[in-house]
Amino acid sequence: MTSIKGEITDIVIEEMIGYYNSQRMKLYYLENEVSNIKNSSLPIRNTSRILRNLAERLLKEQQSVALNLSSMEY
Repeated sequence: MTSIKGEITDIVIEEMIGYYNSQRMKLYYLENEVSNIKNSSLPIRNTSRILRNLAERLLKEQQSVALNLSSMEY
């Protein structure tokens, strides 16, 4: 027999794993975008702007993941 606390813990862990996996997929797609940009023949100025925007998006995603995971701990 499992306790209610154990079941709740299992549910929270499953939710955290699901959230983590979805964030990993977002980062995977962003990394693919970077790879495509590097392999494209866009002008250098346009590429650097796109890469800067992409780096900002990656930073925001990373901060969002960290914030959400830390709030899930409580």
